[in-house]
Amino acid sequence: MDLDERLRAANETMEAFYNGAWILQQIAGWAYVITHPRDVLQHVSALEKTYEQLLEWHTAGKLSAGEASFRPMVSNGSSALAA
Repeated sequence: MDLDERLRAANETMEAFYNGAWILQQIAGWAYVITHPRDVLQHVSALEKTYEQLLEWHTAGKLSAGEASFRPMVSNGSSALAA
């Protein structure tokens, strides 16, 4: 077996491994959804509310698209999302 054949075989093996791992990740994610539907709905609801808030801040000029921090400034100069 020459070098090209070994590299091709290694690539095929790695591709099969990562494809299998991806499938397992998808199955695990779906299993979580099935076994924790209330938690999933709560997370989706929180995401929706947060997204709506970000849209409101963007519309009001308090958040520019592409800002890295996503921490709009409130009137007193502090960050609205600061811990």
